[in-house]
Amino acid sequence: MARSRRSTPQTPGEKDASLPASGGEEGAKSPLPPLRPDLLAQLDDSSTLVLRNLQLFGRRTSIRLEREMWNGLDEICRREDVSLAVICEILARAPRQSNLTAAIRVFILLYFRGPSRPPEAPGAPSVPPHEGPSSSAS
Repeated sequence: MARSRRSTPQTPGEKDASLPASGGEEGAKSPLPPLRPDLLAQLDDSSTLVLRNLQLFGRRTSIRLEREMWNGLDEICRREDVSLAVICEILARAPRQSNLTAAIRVFILLYFRGPSRPPEAPGAPSVPPHEGPSSSAS
């Protein structure tokens, strides 16, 4: 199945016509559930890409991430007591099918989501979050 692509890029203030409106007609119920307004208010400023130059493997590299992604990555560096370059070099060496920037975003998400899940034993099969181990004792 072919994927459709936009012929023109979406600017920050432009609404995507393919998404349902959050408001709607007067008296009509919104198809979208309400989200945390405190987080939504921060999106405009936080979604701006920030460019940083790093030295990875002896070469200068630029990486663009959202401000909140950089804040998350800086927090990981503090918690793990490791430099930003070391984390990025580890991620650059990891096998992946995406670019380094995408790998960094996924790593940040998994890192901060991780504490909410129990650790898995090495080699243990992955259990979907909605299922748990059976409660029967052996």
